[in-house]
Amino acid sequence: ELKHLQKTQGSTTLFVTHDQVEALTMADRIAVLNEGRIIQQGTPDDIYDRPATTFVAQLVGSPRINLVDAVRDQGRVAIKGSQLALEAPRASLPASCQLGIRPEDIKLDPQGRFGGRIVLTEPLGVETILHLKSGQKTLLCLVPGMARFRIGEEIHFNIDRERLHFFGPDDKRIPVEA
Repeated sequence: ELKHLQKTQGSTTLFVTHDQVEALTMADRIAVLNEGRIIQQGTPDDIYDRPATTFVAQLVGSPRINLVDAVRDQGRVAIKGSQLALEAPRASLPASCQLGIRPEDIKLDPQGRFGGRIVLTEPLGVETILHLKSGQKTLLCLVPGMARFRIGEEIHFNIDRERLHFFGPDDKRIPVEA
């Protein structure tokens, strides 16, 4: 109703919320604050698709972004504690970083290049959250509908390389070129 009033009346509204879903659905522009300081401001798409820090990346999105330690080695980015490795997006990526993968960017595929084992399922009706264990790392994956998987089932998947997020030791986003 507030969004409708704002649009029909042409009014500017300042709405403060701790609910990230409310912020993403209601706002034309968002300012994310941490300890009283603006960390990032932009459209909902900017905040979600290009989070400026790990704080912002973890704040928006449900389920929460997978944030894992990674290392760059010989043109690849490898997730520590797993066999998962991807081509590095550019040579100037630091030797050590944090890699962010949104759950919806892990795509199940019987011929997928990565493998894992299902350790937990969370059926939510319209979608299901899968907890995939690959090596020592557990990643969240979001699939449509009431997916029927068994605990312990081995699956294959791909990761949307174009949608990866890289963060440096200062927790700030590292701009990358694919």
